[in-house]
Amino acid sequence: MGRSTTPTYRLEILGHTGKFTMTNSAWNVRGRNGFPGDGQPSTESLDRYVTSFEASLRSGECNAHLGIFSLTSCQIVRQSSGKVVATWKRSEQRKDEPSFQLV
Repeated sequence: MGRSTTPTYRLEILGHTGKFTMTNSAWNVRGRNGFPGDGQPSTESLDRYVTSFEASLRSGECNAHLGIFSLTSCQIVRQSSGKVVATWKRSEQRKDEPSFQLV
């Protein structure tokens, strides 16, 4: 049988609605099974992740079905202690993001 392990870090994402729009996910420092890792948890690596993830949210991309335009903040938390080790917050509105939300 396989072995279950708890990831060292988790990623928490807050979307434009002001609520957690995604389930927390693992922050993989090192890659696995031929996939690259996310790197050491830092503001710089989190910024790279957000830039890449937001590109996938645009119309016609793989995550467009999630229905969010951009992220407002993210944080990486060490699982064992609950300590936040890196944070990212949006400083300005993205150029292609609508300034309104259809209800």
